[in-house]
Formats: sequence, C-alpha cells, structure tokens
Amino acid sequence: MAKVDEKDEDTGVFASIPDDIAPADLDLEMSHKIIAAKAAGPKSIGKYPETGDDIFVMLGKYGAYLQVGKVSEDKKAPKPRRASIPRERDVNSITMEEALKYLSLPRDLGKHPDNGELITVYDGRFGPYVKAGSDMRSLKKTDDKYTIDFARALELLREEKKGRFGAKLIKDLGVHPSNQKSMGIFEGKFGPYIKVGTVSISLPKDADPSAFSLEQAIVLVGDKVATKGGKKSSKKTAKAPSDKQQAKATTPTGETPKKAVAKSKSKSKASVTL
Repeated sequence: MAKVDEKDEDTGVFASIPDDIAPADLDLEMSHKIIAAKAAGPKSIGKYPETGDDIFVMLGKYGAYLQVGKVSEDKKAPKPRRASIPRERDVNSITMEEALKYLSLPRDLGKHPDNGELITVYDGRFGPYVKAGSDMRSLKKTDDKYTIDFARALELLREEKKGRFGAKLIKDLGVHPSNQKSMGIFEGKFGPYIKVGTVSISLPKDADPSAFSLEQAIVLVGDKVATKGGKKSSKKTAKAPSDKQQAKATTPTGETPKKAVAKSKSKSKASVTL
C-alpha cells in the first residue's frame, strides 16, 4: 500500500493513502490533511443519542468514515456502527446533524405486507438498495437512500425482478438450505432454467415452471451447489480401462505380464574352459 509521510523535527508520522485516492491525484494540501488526521488520532464530534458513545471520525483503507464507540477487545462482541463519509466532504467540518444522517443506514422501514419480512435500506458497495428477506432491489438514481419511505421501498420490491443479462424471473423459489443463496426460475434463451448463486440448471422439458417447487429444484441442482462454508471436491474418479487397453495388457495365456526388471550391470563375456 502506498504511504505519504511528513516529519516534524524528530517525529515521523506515516499514514496510508485511502484506496479511493490515486497517488497521481494526491497533492500537498491533501497529503497534509491525511497526515494531520493520522497524527491527531480519532476525533470525537459528539455523542450518539441511542447509546451515549462517542462518534469518531476515522480514516481507513477505503476513505474517511464515522464510528460509534471503540472496537472491543472481545472478538465475539458486535462491531461498532459505522458509516462512510462522502469523498467530497471535508472530514474536519462534519457536523452532528450530518453524522447522524450518515449513521442512519441501515434503516428499517417496516414489515412487508405479503410475507412479513422486515424491509431495510442498505448502502452497499455497488450502491444503495432495499431488502426484504432474500429479496432485494437497487435504488433508482432519483431515490434518496436517507429519505426513501416505506411505500416507495415496497414499490421497488414489487417490481419485476431481472436476472443476469435481463433474464425474466418466472418464479422465486426461496433460499437453498445448504448455502443460503436465493433460488429462482428464469426465462432463458433456450428455455426456463433454475439459478442458485452462480449455478444455472435447465428445467426438464416436461416440467411446468410455475408449479416447480423448491424441493424439486434442490434435487435437480444436486451436488452442483457447494455447501455453505465448504468446497466441492476436486478429486476425479479414475476411469476404468477400455476393452482394447485390457487386451493389450494381457498375454496369450490370459495372464498379466510382469514388469521387466532393468539390468543394472552390463553383460559379461562368456568364458571357455579348455
């Protein structure tokens, strides 16, 4: 990882450049800010209302972020609540109002009327989205992740789900019990198919996609789906020799010939006694 440094008399301060900043884009002013933030350590801008813990401004691998409280030494303890700070925002002037706004995600909106699953707004690596159970939809460009309401989230979740390359979802089957990946039947170019994670299996020609059950789908995909936390075996089963190979490997008497033993000594000349 690239680093910048600035020395003050006998003290050298080193700080990592966030991954979202290209070294070529780094100027002197930006490097001073990174060094200053590192030297000052975590800065508390106030207390989180729900717990009373300090809200810290931190500088991490992927840029500046907010953190509620400190990381516990107990590895089993839950991680502190965190939220990314927009890159264009100056971390030295973040207000409490802004901090609470950023920390509001993930945000629960209510239960889905059709299945009772909790609808939640998340800020994901590839953009904001809403989720209810295993069902999720990305927010549109016109949607605001901080202000989207229950009605709009429900509208997004009820939109027709698209598969890879725009494949139409025929039926949502649920979740595979082995790896917890969502399963669905999609309408493909060569007929309907089941998709679970990255695995796709064509449906039998006589199968009715609308009546196909989760149990039938699990049997159909079989061991092609790796179990949760495990890997498929890479060992190949040895193939039985063909009849032609067996014929070459046997003698006219039907016995398998023994391997020839290599001679370790050269032949000596025969001696004649007179």
